[in-house]
Amino acid sequence: MSKDTTELVRELELAKSTLEFQEFLKCNRMEMQRASFGDCVLRLCAIYETTASSLQLQIAISKSQFYNLLNGTRNPSKESVLKIAFGLHATPGELNELLQAAGYQALDPKNREDAIIIFGLDNKKEVGKIDELLQEYHSKIKLTD
Repeated sequence: MSKDTTELVRELELAKSTLEFQEFLKCNRMEMQRASFGDCVLRLCAIYETTASSLQLQIAISKSQFYNLLNGTRNPSKESVLKIAFGLHATPGELNELLQAAGYQALDPKNREDAIIIFGLDNKKEVGKIDELLQEYHSKIKLTD
């Protein structure tokens, strides 16, 4: 069974020596592994009952680049992560999971671009409309070609 963050923090606070800390790391090795970006995308594809190939056809990412992102031979740009999330019609929480799996910070509503993206996902706006809003506010992010 998976431990939640609060439980891990409690255990970590109990570790007072290097030896106890090493034991914490050993005992929680599986808890501290994050799913790869590709695994997160495939999990969301399953949730949304689509395939990776169908998703790739919907978004503005070439087939070879898309599969390189899934198998980990290329790191996705933030823009690529956003395109995939919009292609899946993901929630902001799911997008944050994808962003973090790709090594990016979660969306911050204090950031104008992030606020536009959150608005778009929450309100199920078409990607073209979100792209228009991003361009209206002089964003460098482009979700469509």
